[in-house]
Amino acid sequence: QSQSQSAPFDPNWIENGSSSPWQRLTERGLQWRVAGCPQEVCAAVFSCKAGVRRAHLIDYTVSGALLVELYTFDGIGAMVSRDQYEGTRPAKPGDWIHIKRILEPLAKSGVVVAMSDDALIAEVSSGNFSVMERDGKIIGCAALR
Repeated sequence: QSQSQSAPFDPNWIENGSSSPWQRLTERGLQWRVAGCPQEVCAAVFSCKAGVRRAHLIDYTVSGALLVELYTFDGIGAMVSRDQYEGTRPAKPGDWIHIKRILEPLAKSGVVVAMSDDALIAEVSSGNFSVMERDGKIIGCAALR
């Protein structure tokens, strides 16, 4: 079953007199509830399909949970994301400076072999590096030959 792309979210849908994104999805036959799935998760996924970029699910019984979820690197709850939030990809030539920042402290401590900028650029350009991104920021790398 292929999923169709939902229309971009229109923040002015009320002023424009159009139906809500949720209503448009239900009119197309999409159900927001899935049997066996908690309603909170269903609502978060359906909201993302309706145009919300990210939905955060947090425990309201934990004091400060909202602040921890929104202002720390890993948060405390679960996030449903419309876009790719975290993933691994082949490094692009422009990633070499970020890879260098990751490798420099490791080279100083002797964990990895130090490389000149030119050597690192050559390695990245030849496709030997992969990077891990989170929210568009490179947080890890690996070199495989």
